[in-house]
Amino acid sequence: MSTSEQHESAGSLVPQTAPPGWYRAPDGTYQEQYWDGSNWVATFRPMANRSVLLFAPDGSPVSPKSRLAVLLFAIFLGSLGVHSFFVGKVGVGLGQLAITIFTCGLFGWIWPLVDVVLIAVGTYKDKEGRLILNWDS
Repeated sequence: MSTSEQHESAGSLVPQTAPPGWYRAPDGTYQEQYWDGSNWVATFRPMANRSVLLFAPDGSPVSPKSRLAVLLFAIFLGSLGVHSFFVGKVGVGLGQLAITIFTCGLFGWIWPLVDVVLIAVGTYKDKEGRLILNWDS
């Protein structure tokens, strides 16, 4: 496979503006391949951590936050907004906390319940808009 074909097949894995470095190989194996900034170099190495994603399937970067930690915070302390504070969404966390306080806990569970579902299916995002996908980061 030529370098240009590899580049095209990996277009969704590494954005064309990505800095040079090691990225998951475009062939989908548990290897990393070196990206020189414009093309793939025919140099491979084993992935250091197979469970950590650097890029989402659409090529966007993935949050370094632990999905498991966010999910547990949302389940047990969601009405206090702890999971939102953890991912950097301070305004959202304050809103969740305010709803819980002003309704004496009566409606403080609804928003975190929605967040639990979003976290579980992998569509919850951090403050910078990155998906939280890694269970153990």
